[in-house]
Amino acid sequence: MRSRARWALRVIGPALVILLSFHPTPIHAQIVPDWDFSVSVFGGGAFPFDTDVGGTNVPTVLIRGGINVDPGTATGTFPDMQLNSSFGFGGKVGAWTLAFRAATGLDFGAEIDVTHFTPDWDAQLVTMKGQWISDRPQGGPAGSLVPRPGQRLTLSGSIPLVLPSFDIDATIVAVNVLTRVPLYQSPSFPNGRLQGYVGVGAGVETAALEISGVGSAHDTGFAFQALAGGKVFLTRHVALFAEYKFTHSSHSWNVQSTKIEADLNVNHVVGGLAFHF
Repeated sequence: MRSRARWALRVIGPALVILLSFHPTPIHAQIVPDWDFSVSVFGGGAFPFDTDVGGTNVPTVLIRGGINVDPGTATGTFPDMQLNSSFGFGGKVGAWTLAFRAATGLDFGAEIDVTHFTPDWDAQLVTMKGQWISDRPQGGPAGSLVPRPGQRLTLSGSIPLVLPSFDIDATIVAVNVLTRVPLYQSPSFPNGRLQGYVGVGAGVETAALEISGVGSAHDTGFAFQALAGGKVFLTRHVALFAEYKFTHSSHSWNVQSTKIEADLNVNHVVGGLAFHF
């Protein structure tokens, strides 16, 4: 009798383990398709970091004694230029694979992401490091180091200058790779009522720069971005989302005889509407 019992345990035990390992899949998991596609629109704020600007033959005004001003051109570095915050907007088209959800609890996807913003800068006083030249100085008293009107004035070193306003229109087109976690899944929300996601992306940024009174130019450069956000689904196919995104790019513009070089590092905080199908 004992031998029969031991035999039964040896056979039934492993069989029971195998049987339990093939538990029925919940109904709501069976109806989840292999892919989830989405189209999104968004808008919010773009908040640039201060940036060092390199320039050649940049039109500027020299401040002397806090009162007198002399127009001229500057070549050098303009440190810590303050760029303006602006409204930003854009859209996305994405696709997610659900093939790894059972093993990892995560979905993986990719999207095309387009973002537009305007990180202009206003006319501002800055201490430029380089050289400043003017052929039209206002002049100084006889015997001073300041040339009389019509004579060339050249200064080198750290020079207080007023830089004119610059207008910038920037558009990023990037491809992001992402991962997301679906939370609070149910038959009504098979991909989760809530979703959190993170990702990185790369692409190009096209930026048009206009210098007041001089002209305009376009430049296209490599762009990198990193993002994180969350979605709340109102229905199975419609969701609201909030997102933070950091973007980086470098540009060089040639506007007639003036050359401008600058990095654009920007924090974007946006909200939007997403449609899933």
